[in-house]
Order: sequence, then C-alpha cells, then structure tokens
Amino acid sequence: MSTDVKELDKIAAEAAGDVAAAQAEAAPAAPQVDPVAALAAEISGLAQGIVAMLTPALPSLATIYTPPAVGAAAHALAAVCVKRGWLAGGVMGEYQEEIMALMICGPLALATAGGVRADLARMKAQAGEGAALPAADAPESSPALEGGGHTPMVLRPA
Repeated sequence: MSTDVKELDKIAAEAAGDVAAAQAEAAPAAPQVDPVAALAAEISGLAQGIVAMLTPALPSLATIYTPPAVGAAAHALAAVCVKRGWLAGGVMGEYQEEIMALMICGPLALATAGGVRADLARMKAQAGEGAALPAADAPESSPALEGGGHTPMVLRPA
C-alpha cells in the first residue's frame, strides 16, 4: 500500500512540475531593457535637473546644456559606465527619492531667495524715498494735535 502512495505522490509531483513549466512558458517574457539606454536616461534626467536647479543663479547653463546636448553626453557616459561595470545600481542608487526632492525643491528655493531679495531691495528703496520728502509736506498743526495730543497720520506718496 505504501508503494501505491509513493507512486501517487510521484505522479502528483510530476503533474505539479508540468503545470509550473506550462505556466512559465505561458507567462510573457520580461522586456529586454538596453542597459546603456536606461542608464543614459537616468544620467540625462539628473543632469537636466541640476541645470534646472542652477539656471536661476546661472542663466547661461540653459543655453549650454540643451536637452540634445545633455542626451548625447549622457549616452556617451552611460556606454562607458556599462562597459566598465560602473553605476550598475544606477546613478542615484538608494538616494533616488532624496535627490529628486532636491531637484524639485532646489530651484524653488533659489527662485524664492531671489524674489525675497528683490522685494527687500524694492522696500528699502521705497523707504529711502519716503524719508527724503521735505518736511513742508507735513502739516504744522492739526486739530488732533491741539485737541488730544494724538499724532496725525501723514500719507506720503510712494
């Protein structure tokens, strides 16, 4: 009787193996990705992100590092990296999310700093213009000063 069970187990194992093999054959094969193209796309994206981040401070970068120029350089670098076995885990490796956050937030921070700097300079210039107005524009006496000692509000042109 144990021989019959062993034979049944053997038949079941063969059937299970046949089913697994049939499933493996039926499953679509994973598309082959060109490692040079994949790495070139990553290098290009990183380079374009750096250019976008630095362009507010260094505007000439946008005219030098055009998308076609960056793509050609990235492809050339990727071919060398694949040939030598460098950057097999990708350019950004395990820090991809952090680097992408910097690429997105960096240009915003630089643009914000420039905008705030311009706003402060404009406010300083406006304050300097207001102080330069002659004293003759201010009223010498007003009912508010005579009646209760309150300082009147004097509006000066901006």
